[in-house]
Amino acid sequence: MGLAVAFRLLGTLPSTNLITNIGFGEDATHTKRTDDQRINIPAVEMIFPLKHPPYMVRDRETDQLIVEQIGLRPEPKDLYHQIRRTCVDALPPPLRKSLASLRSTLLRREHNGSERSR
Repeated sequence: MGLAVAFRLLGTLPSTNLITNIGFGEDATHTKRTDDQRINIPAVEMIFPLKHPPYMVRDRETDQLIVEQIGLRPEPKDLYHQIRRTCVDALPPPLRKSLASLRSTLLRREHNGSERSR
């Protein structure tokens, strides 16, 4: 889910908790705090058949919680970035994907060029 947020994609979250995380504490890889709010969430058995929602929308509050939990860079709140995000969201997905790919390529070239000049 964090990766979806990082790349501004839609991800899915189950309506109930499906796992029990036992990896909290000093020896844990990511969840070292034993007072983490996710420590005692009970797991619920998955019910079949699955019920799919009739549509999908972005849940900005949940996105923000994930950003805060996993330490991603928060979305800029200034007017320029809000307008830019609105324009990008309005593009058809294939065009958005092509532009994202082009941007990545250009940034990679720029990064590689700056490393060569060192």
